[in-house]
Amino acid sequence: MNLTQLDAGIKAKVIELQGGHQFTRRIESMGITAGSIVTKKSSSLMRGPIILQKGPMQLAISYGMAGKIVVEPVNE
Repeated sequence: MNLTQLDAGIKAKVIELQGGHQFTRRIESMGITAGSIVTKKSSSLMRGPIILQKGPMQLAISYGMAGKIVVEPVNE
């Protein structure tokens, strides 16, 4: 499952970043790495940006980038 398929308000563990070197570097510079726990806060209609929360920080990433982040929902 990738971030685009995750429902808003759900926490998930990042399993894998499926992209090239530049994509991986950009996402990791935002603090999202394999093993990170993120919460999907919201997403826009029509493939708009997706808002994530990691700790106290909120990030907006594109729909395309979110589709390359493989996650697994966590129960807390």
